[in-house]
Amino acid sequence: MSMEKYSEALSAIEPNVPWERQLLARRAEAYARTRHPLAARANRDLALFEKREPRPFDAGLAAPAQGAR
Repeated sequence: MSMEKYSEALSAIEPNVPWERQLLARRAEAYARTRHPLAARANRDLALFEKREPRPFDAGLAAPAQGAR
C-alpha cells in the first residue's frame, strides 16, 4: 500500500488510532512522508508510547563473562 493510501486510511479513524507500536511508527512515517497535517501529533504519540512502554525484564543485563562463576 502506498504511503498516500495508508495516510488516507488512518485519517479516517483519527483520533482513535490503535495504540500499537508498529502501527504508530508506520503512521508517523506515512504522515511525515505525505506532509499530513497530523504528522507532528503522530510523532508525539509514538514518542509517548515508547516512553510509557515497559522495558523488557532483561534490558540492561549483561551475560556473565565466559568462564566466570
